Amino acid sequence: MGKIAAIAKNALTETVRQPVFVIILGIGAFMIALSPSFAMFTLMDDVKLLKDMGLATILLTGLLQAAFSAGNVISNEMENKTILTVLTKPVSKAQFILGKFTGIALALIASAYLLTLILILTVRIGVPEAAYIKLHRPVIYGEIFAFTVGILLAALANYFHDRPFCSSCFGYSILSFSFMFVLLGFIDKDLNFQRFCADVDIQVVAASYLILVALLSIAAVAVAISTRFSVVLTVGFCASIFLLGLLSDHIFGRFDNIFARAAYVLIPNMQVFWMADMIVAGETIPAKYVLGASGYGFFYSAAILLISIVLFEGRESV
Repeated sequence: MGKIAAIAKNALTETVRQPVFVIILGIGAFMIALSPSFAMFTLMDDVKLLKDMGLATILLTGLLQAAFSAGNVISNEMENKTILTVLTKPVSKAQFILGKFTGIALALIASAYLLTLILILTVRIGVPEAAYIKLHRPVIYGEIFAFTVGILLAALANYFHDRPFCSSCFGYSILSFSFMFVLLGFIDKDLNFQRFCADVDIQVVAASYLILVALLSIAAVAVAISTRFSVVLTVGFCASIFLLGLLSDHIFGRFDNIFARAAYVLIPNMQVFWMADMIVAGETIPAKYVLGASGYGFFYSAAILLISIVLFEGRESV
C-alpha cells in the first residue's frame, strides 16, 4: 500500500500541475458562475435550467480532465520510457496502475468538489429573469472574492516561492471557496443569520455526487486505454465511450442478442448517473437509488481496473 500511495501522490501532483487540467477546470468554473446570464430567458424555468447546465458542465469538465490526465500521466510516461525507472524498482505493474488511477481519481474528486461548491453558490444567487427578482448579493460578492483570492495567492506563491501557478491556484481556490461556502451558509439574502445552508438544494449535491461516480468510471476506462494508446486516442476513445454510455439503453438495451448484451455490460451506462432530469422535474432522488448507482459505478471501475492490470501485465514492451 505504501508503494501505491507514493505513486498516487506523484500522479496527483503531476495531474494538478498540468496547465490543461486547470484550464479546463477554470473554463468550467466560469461557465457555471456565468450561467445565470444564459438562463434568464427561460420563462420561469430559469433555476431548473441553471441546475441542468451546471451539472452538465461538471460532467463534461470531468470527462475531459479524466481523459487528458490519464493520457498525460500514463501515455506520455510510456512513450518517454520514464515508466522503466519506476518498474525497475520493486514495483509491480498492478501497483503502478492502481497508484496512477488513485492519483487521477483524487484530482477528479477535488475538481468536482470545487465545481459543486460553485454550482451550489450560483444556484443560491438566483437568476435575474425580471427586475422584481431579488438576487443573493452576498453570494455574488463572495464568489468574486473567492475567485480573486485564489488567483492572487497563487500568483504570490509563484512569484515569491516559485511554486507552480496551476496547482497553487487549484489548491487556494478550493480553500477560498470552502471558506466562503461555510461563511455564506449562515447568511441569507438580507444579510440576516439563518440555519446553516437552509437554502441549499441537497438534490444538487446528490446529483453531483453521482456525476463524480460516473467520472471515476470514465477515469478507470481512460487509465486502461492510456496503457496502449496516445493522449489523442485516449481522449477520442473516452469521448466515444461516454457518448455510447449516454445512449446505451437505446442502442444496446433494447436488443436481445449476445453482442448487444456484451456491449451493454462493457460500456458504462451514463444514464444511471444522470439525475438532472429528475431535478428539473422537481422529483427527489431516493437514497436507495444513490447507493445502488454508487455500487454499480464502483464495481464497474474495479472491473475495468482489473482488466487493465491483466492487459498491462501481458505487455512485454514495458
